[in-house]
Amino acid sequence: MSKMIECKKNGGWTKVFCITVMALCLVLPSIAEEVGSNLRKKSISKSTDGKKVFQQHCSRCHFGGGNLVKPLKSVAGSEKLDNLLVFKAYLAAPPGHMPSYENVVNDEAVLRALYDYCKTLDAAKKISIAKPNGCDRR
Repeated sequence: MSKMIECKKNGGWTKVFCITVMALCLVLPSIAEEVGSNLRKKSISKSTDGKKVFQQHCSRCHFGGGNLVKPLKSVAGSEKLDNLLVFKAYLAAPPGHMPSYENVVNDEAVLRALYDYCKTLDAAKKISIAKPNGCDRR
């Protein structure tokens, strides 16, 4: 008991607390990133319904097969849909600020489902609406 009182007098508890807080600040972001990555992998890999994958990852900027960021470059009717290899290469290294979804590209079943769904999008019927949040032109 006298050692705890002595530790408090010397600021030992303060040092322990500060070291613990600093360690948590260093470790927690990497744990959160890994957990988030694993959750994204699970949510993507479980769905091999191309429409669901499109709605989850693409429709925010490519609503209805269009392109809210670059209206003249829609998904519907795109030359990137000429074959699966071209589609995969494009998604693996998308241009500009378009996010890449490695889990889609690396999961052949999900990639095929998304590709097949995108092929069904009709360029003549693409929907053009006001740009939603998150689809900034750059």
